Amino acid sequence: MNKNTVQNQINGLLIFHIFPPVFNVATLRFISIAKFLHLNKIRINVLTTKPRKNDYVDLSRRNEIPKDVFVCRVFALDSKRDLSVRGKHFAFMAYPDHLVAWIIPAVIAGCKMIKNHQAQFVLCSYPFPSTCITGVILSAIFKIPLITDFRDPMVQIGYPSDRIKRKLWKILEKLIIKKSYQIIFNTSKMKDYYLERYEFLDASDCHVIRNGFFEEDFSMVKNRSDTKTEQKKTIYIHAGTIYDGERDPRTLIKGIALLCDGKISAQGFREFQIHFYGSGNDELVNEYKELVNDYGLSDIILFFPRVSHKKMIEIMLASDVLLLIGGAKNWDMQIPAKFYEYLRIRKPILSISSETSELTELIKTLNAGYVAPYESPELIKNVFSELNFKISNNHVLNIISENNIKSFSRDVQLKKLDKIIRNCLRQ
Repeated sequence: MNKNTVQNQINGLLIFHIFPPVFNVATLRFISIAKFLHLNKIRINVLTTKPRKNDYVDLSRRNEIPKDVFVCRVFALDSKRDLSVRGKHFAFMAYPDHLVAWIIPAVIAGCKMIKNHQAQFVLCSYPFPSTCITGVILSAIFKIPLITDFRDPMVQIGYPSDRIKRKLWKILEKLIIKKSYQIIFNTSKMKDYYLERYEFLDASDCHVIRNGFFEEDFSMVKNRSDTKTEQKKTIYIHAGTIYDGERDPRTLIKGIALLCDGKISAQGFREFQIHFYGSGNDELVNEYKELVNDYGLSDIILFFPRVSHKKMIEIMLASDVLLLIGGAKNWDMQIPAKFYEYLRIRKPILSISSETSELTELIKTLNAGYVAPYESPELIKNVFSELNFKISNNHVLNIISENNIKSFSRDVQLKKLDKIIRNCLRQ
């Protein structure tokens, strides 16, 4: 390597709370950032936590990490798991979050990494303040730019619900925003929300990079849609976690109960089922199952365990409709990452979401599917009834046009990141 090449080489440190082979929806964003920067000749290293006993590990995804990317995995003492007694812990032990004990060892490891690899910028990603605080400290020590990626909004009205934590997060959020040279948001509404809250923020320093989808994830999967020929039921698939009070399926379950109050066959459409995959917390799932049983819907609404990402794509490809629970009004700024994979699959999307959410706006703009208001079981029933009737009678359904899909690939979305980093280093 000649002298000019060395001088022109850009080096960076990425800080993520998880990284492959640990896998969840967040991992897809993190690995896509690492791979994109590597392909664009930006030499990066990753600071993350060590996999834990209860983490979902997909060893096949380890191969996605570029070979010359150094990943430093620092043990993270988890306040909730490691310092609890009979499942309970003092609230202050998880301030600002349950990874607070990771900050000091992460800073020590980060200092060594920046020195050894001559990092010129730090990129950290929320949803845990601890990762962002680590980024702020390292940026200040070495006087290098900090880029912060807000996958979700940090502070909202009533969130976090713990008042002391919310006050602390407000202080930390303002600090993180002030110390960041450039800020990345997941949606346009989120960007507008922060520009409105922080008048000192310059719009030119704020950017929107959506989650998107990996085209290569689909090229390696066999399309099982041909197996649908013998399928007599309409199958709705919901992929991913559901949350109590946030992405809560209870209003959906009540809406289906209203729909199924009479015989399905008498309503002019064929039988259907809703399949939830990898729904999250076992206790919550058991509560949802009890509610389903109480309404006599156990043959219609089914819950399945988590499967590999590749298997999940196969299942989605074989579905009739892809279901999303987009959340109540306080989720208006967020779009589930799975939505972009739904777009790529090009099946009708049914979103149970707030009418004012960015998710709803995007579905309508792209003509990608249908929306039922999250708060209304009656309207959910009506939308399901209409959609089931259309499917049973072979009506043309709303599906995103092929021309609009490419703009939501991660490769296209992340092109903005290269420009952000290079502009950041010129400041």
